[in-house]
Amino acid sequence: ELFAEASRLLCIPSVDDDLRQRGIATAAAAIEMVGLDKSASIEFTRAIASDDQAQVLAAVDLMMAYADAQSLRVDETALQQYRGQWPTSPNAGESPSMHPSAMIAQRQQAFQLLSDGRFAEAKTLLERLVEQYPHDATLWLELGTACAATRQHDRSMAAFTAAQAIAPECPLVWRHRAYLSIDQARYDDALRDLDVAAQLSPRSPDVAMNRALALLGLGQTADAEAAASEAILNGMNRPRAYLVRARCRHRLGNDSDAEADQQTALALEPVDADDWAARAVLLASTDTDRAIHEIERGLQHFPHSIVLLRNKLHILADVRGDNEQALAVCRELCRVLPDSISEKIGLAVCHARLQQFEAAKQIAAEVKSQVVLPIGQLQLACVYSLVGQHDPEYRSAAIECLQRALASQPLLVERASRDPDLKPLGDDPEVRRLIAAARQLLSVTTPVPSVVE
Repeated sequence: ELFAEASRLLCIPSVDDDLRQRGIATAAAAIEMVGLDKSASIEFTRAIASDDQAQVLAAVDLMMAYADAQSLRVDETALQQYRGQWPTSPNAGESPSMHPSAMIAQRQQAFQLLSDGRFAEAKTLLERLVEQYPHDATLWLELGTACAATRQHDRSMAAFTAAQAIAPECPLVWRHRAYLSIDQARYDDALRDLDVAAQLSPRSPDVAMNRALALLGLGQTADAEAAASEAILNGMNRPRAYLVRARCRHRLGNDSDAEADQQTALALEPVDADDWAARAVLLASTDTDRAIHEIERGLQHFPHSIVLLRNKLHILADVRGDNEQALAVCRELCRVLPDSISEKIGLAVCHARLQQFEAAKQIAAEVKSQVVLPIGQLQLACVYSLVGQHDPEYRSAAIECLQRALASQPLLVERASRDPDLKPLGDDPEVRRLIAAARQLLSVTTPVPSVVE
């Protein structure tokens, strides 16, 4: 189990040295427990600490084969001691259904697919792996990530909850579930999970940053700024962290410090696709050409990034108003994520903006029964609102979708009130009533944020 976990940690193509050190420590624990002779231990340790990823993985595979050939048994007390906060492979005494080296190869393949943004393929492989290793929390986490990326939120939440049940001592399981809740605008649920994650990992910058996003969504801007500052203080020295804090500071009226954070974000080298996307969105407010160029630069580093494609769509469609180019990006997203309801509704919106109403109506009819999230209902309301300009009978469908969205998530009210796609509904009394009711509900529960993240 420890050799497999060391392989998983060490094969992650990440700049996070903490993961690498955990992998080395896990491998060292494995060496100690299998009792290799000194010379073998030295050779293995030298290989495992190498900067050459191929050498590292070869060393892990070699040790796995050695352990298997010697029928080595791991002391369960020692295993528990070294588990720490990381979930490992199947429970003690459970026989895996494939050779360890094959399992490692498939896990590495799944993680590489996730890293490449090939989420549908990763999901298929991970679904097979969790059937064979149902007690492996890490596999459930990765399956949840793949499902979230393909907008299968219910399945994603189920996978993260399974990981939490298997390894409640692991902060990752709580943080992943919290991030999914943030993506669904369920900020209170996210904060509850983040409270547990913070107890397990008090100085985690990722926990602090997710807390900042949840608080920002709730409109608790001062607390969100404090959480973003905590994330930066704890080592999140990357563009996205400074841009989240800048957003908080702008809302608090501290424009000079916000501008300083924005300049810092533009000076720092992006670490991942999220950083490139965040910088592009910042630039889009003043220069859409430069923003699109930033997205394209990010895609050179992360050619399969869904985050970058979605933000390219946002800038083209919502900032620049170039719906022809936006339609091409929508089609690409639907090709990459054929099961994503969100992407299909986005395609319908693009068709409707281009007055291609029959195509928009056809897509909406296909996905209507599958839309469960409030944000999806709001998107569907936008489609029907635009189509209603051509076919007035769809206005009532737009209002029904808007009602379902705001009833389930009143925090969407400000977004709905500003959304240009809903303007065709005009001053409809029922729309005014829904907006007023949602605002009234929020006024007795939580401050209304100026922007729902």
